Amino acid sequence: MVVISAPVGLTGTNNSDDVMKIQELINKNRHRDPNGREIPVDGIVGPKTIMAIKRFQTDVMGMHDPDSRVDPAGKTLRALNGKGANSQPATSAPKPIGTLVAVTNLRFPLRRRPHLSYKAGGRAFGAQRSRGRRHAGCDLIAVPGTEILAVTDGQVIAHYHFYSGTDALEIRHATGFVI
Repeated sequence: MVVISAPVGLTGTNNSDDVMKIQELINKNRHRDPNGREIPVDGIVGPKTIMAIKRFQTDVMGMHDPDSRVDPAGKTLRALNGKGANSQPATSAPKPIGTLVAVTNLRFPLRRRPHLSYKAGGRAFGAQRSRGRRHAGCDLIAVPGTEILAVTDGQVIAHYHFYSGTDALEIRHATGFVI
């Protein structure tokens, strides 16, 4: 049975060793999810890992409101370990200090909200895509030359051409989360 020391995924502490354990478990459980895809085991919580956790929670566990997070004594970890998703943990793990601070300190990356919604339709996080995959981000449409702000402190780890004349930046947050 795999044990993790802190939460992994959206709003998690995302310790690299714990992240790799969860990534390996998700890959081992791919056969249980009709939309399951192999994800890199790299210790980085990026869009692929978050979507894989969410997809496992939705498609395998039947969660209607998945949180895209694996807690040390939570249902998702028990389900990934092959235990009953509805059984109660023997003990509950303490909530890591600072987990919510990173979430509440995120800044919106544009000075003004875009006119087109990024919360609904094809531009929204989790929107349905081809071959059963889901959108791993939200598209913010702005005029060329608009200043883009960092949502939080971090280090740029990748910059590349994305599609339709757009570019993408990947930034590693202080807790290891990749945005």
